[in-house]
Order: sequence, then C-alpha cells, then structure tokens
Amino acid sequence: MISLGLLSQDLIVTENNDSIKCNINQEGFEQIAFTYASNKVVRDSVLPKSKIKSFELGYYHNIASVNTKINKDTVKFTARFYGGISRQTSEVSEYTPDEFKSYVEELKKGYHLGGDIGIFFSENAGIGIHASHFQSSNSMDGVELSIEDVGTFYGTMSDYITIFYLGPQFYIKSEYEHVWFVVSGGLGYTSYKDVAKVDTF
Repeated sequence: MISLGLLSQDLIVTENNDSIKCNINQEGFEQIAFTYASNKVVRDSVLPKSKIKSFELGYYHNIASVNTKINKDTVKFTARFYGGISRQTSEVSEYTPDEFKSYVEELKKGYHLGGDIGIFFSENAGIGIHASHFQSSNSMDGVELSIEDVGTFYGTMSDYITIFYLGPQFYIKSEYEHVWFVVSGGLGYTSYKDVAKVDTF
C-alpha cells in the first residue's frame, strides 16, 4: 500500500475530464507512458496526447506540502484571557467563632482576572506563561476589640484579600477530526495578602 501511494504522485486529466492518479514515466512527442494502481495492482499504460486535456508532475506531492504548511502555520501560537465572579472552595475553619463565620464566608467570594500566552516549538508541544489575580473584601460594623491593659474598643473590621499567581505553562495539543485540543499545566509562584484592620471609635 505504501509503494502504491508513492507511485501515485502525478495527475493526468483526460479529454472526458477523468482524473488519473499515476506516476508519469515518459513524455513522448505524441503520447505519455505512465504507471497507475487499479484494484491494488500496479499497471503500465500509454495514452495519446490527443486524448489528454492536461497533466501535472508531482501534483499530489505539492498539494500535501501546501496542506502541511498551512496546518503548521495556524497552530504555533495560543492565547486566552478570562475573568468574572468566583469563590474560593475551601471550608470555613471549625475554629472560627460562630459570630464571624458568615463574615469569613463572604470573604471567599470575589472576582478574578487571568490569562496565558504560549508558543508551540513543535507540532504537539509548547511553552508559555500564565497569570491570575483574585480579589475579595468584606467589612463588619460593631466589632468589639479588647486590648489587655489598654481597654475595650468598638469599631469596624475590614479585610482586603489578594491572591496572585504567576508561572510557566506547558502545553500539549492534539487534533481530532479537524478540532484541536490543548492541555496545559505548570508550577509557579503564588502570593496571598490579607490587609486586615479595625477602625475604632
């Protein structure tokens, strides 16, 4: 089957518009000798030029080369960006006082922004960089703050939480029925910052 495929690189179009996938062996002044495959059997044949509308050497090889180049040129770069409302999935600690559990629960809700860009250095593998940002905030009035040897104060408690991630990204892609699937993953740096304060009065 491989040898038959290698033989059939040229194209002959007859005056009746029949296409013959073949290997042209010799072009004479009045006729063309060629080899073609019929029912998996390789046959030699000759056609007079008067019966040939057109012919092209290396026709199927050229078509394959063009298609390969187009596929490679269209999948070298990937980029995605996203954002929206989000929520942290961790549970509220059992050691959190009951009066603050709803406050901590609200702090888990916020918004996020992120994205990644990458370049494929081969047909199925690539590398890039990924970044994401999460932010949430909450406040509570009427909080009692007791400081030993100083006294008791009342005020407003607030928290501003920021989680940031930055790191390299690795990509693996594959094609199935003209649809490209990309799987990515990586390890990077994560920072967690909670600016907490109590404004007393």
